[in-house]
Amino acid sequence: MSRFKDKLILLLLMIAATARAQEKFSATLAEKIKDYSRKNSTEKLFVHTDREFYLAGEILWFKIYEVDGSQHKPLPLNRVAYVELLDKNNQPVVQQRLP
Repeated sequence: MSRFKDKLILLLLMIAATARAQEKFSATLAEKIKDYSRKNSTEKLFVHTDREFYLAGEILWFKIYEVDGSQHKPLPLNRVAYVELLDKNNQPVVQQRLP
């Protein structure tokens, strides 16, 4: 019975050591991801329109949001957007630089 207890204690110690190693690895990995995100920010643009399709001559209402690609929080970096409207054949019709 004593031998069983010794093996059980050894097993529990090994599990505890493995858990600590994984926690340390997870913390290191999380820090590396944060550091990468700080150095290499990704941007996403979201465009909201009032309709999906328009006819020639109709007014197009839209708003553009620039967010951080990983956290989806607004970015104050760029104040200019390049907008391009396409026709049904995906050919550019209008290209504009907007504040």
